[in-house]
Amino acid sequence: MNTPAGASDAKSLTVCQLAATPSSPSQTVQVHATAWVALRHGGSLLQDANCPKVTYGFRFADDARNRPMVKKLSDAMTGDVMNLKPRVFDVRLVGQLSAPTASDPKGLFVVSDVEAFKQHP
Repeated sequence: MNTPAGASDAKSLTVCQLAATPSSPSQTVQVHATAWVALRHGGSLLQDANCPKVTYGFRFADDARNRPMVKKLSDAMTGDVMNLKPRVFDVRLVGQLSAPTASDPKGLFVVSDVEAFKQHP
């Protein structure tokens, strides 16, 4: 995995743990997950192999895009836009779970930083 210097002090959770112990929207956490990106459908999801039916949509916070690791992951997620095959990554993300809405009843994971990622072949 590509890992930046200075790891986060945020509480580390899996997607399963995040779902089992919901955090307040202002709590910053580190999430270890598999990220699925489907350009054809315009979606990106976080998933844990231990509870595959639990997923969270995610997006990058507006002010996170200037961080080097966020840019690297964002570029890797987009890749060749003519290639619409899903992209899969092992990721370690830092962010906050947004408050639930009608369109995202579980909330959306808003990424403020990327600590590590590795793309699946």
